[in-house]
Amino acid sequence: MQNIRCEATTQQGFEMSAEEVVRKYCESVDPKTGKPLFPTMREFVCFAALLGLSESNLRHLTGEIVTIVDGRIFEKSDRAMDIYYAVVLAHDRSTSILSDENEDLAHRLFEAYVNGGLEIVQRTMIDEPGSSSGLTYLERLAIKLADEEIIGDKRSIDVEF
Repeated sequence: MQNIRCEATTQQGFEMSAEEVVRKYCESVDPKTGKPLFPTMREFVCFAALLGLSESNLRHLTGEIVTIVDGRIFEKSDRAMDIYYAVVLAHDRSTSILSDENEDLAHRLFEAYVNGGLEIVQRTMIDEPGSSSGLTYLERLAIKLADEEIIGDKRSIDVEF
């Protein structure tokens, strides 16, 4: 597994870089519980990838790039790897994307969805600056994604085997 990367520079119109956004949300503590919403960067990266996928927002890496999660740490989590494979399969709709020869392409797709999700979070920080930590907004997004997955959004994804 390769390292998960994001852009290190602040994009025009945003207050902070994607890297800074990841650090902010992983270090911010929910005032109600005293716990971070995302205890690890790996969990936040998975959230960002799912957000990017749910909003069909791919943002391929350009410019200065920095590692946000070591690939060795990422692959130690079965849940993170399940999300990785699900995101890639949802995009490509063919298991051939998981072949060894497509490993780099699959990884770039996952990173593009991670960075697309980070872009949505960054944009929302500007559009809805209400909470100083932003946890309220992220909580709403997480609940929305969970509701879509569990309750209603029964979109079927055809995958070729």
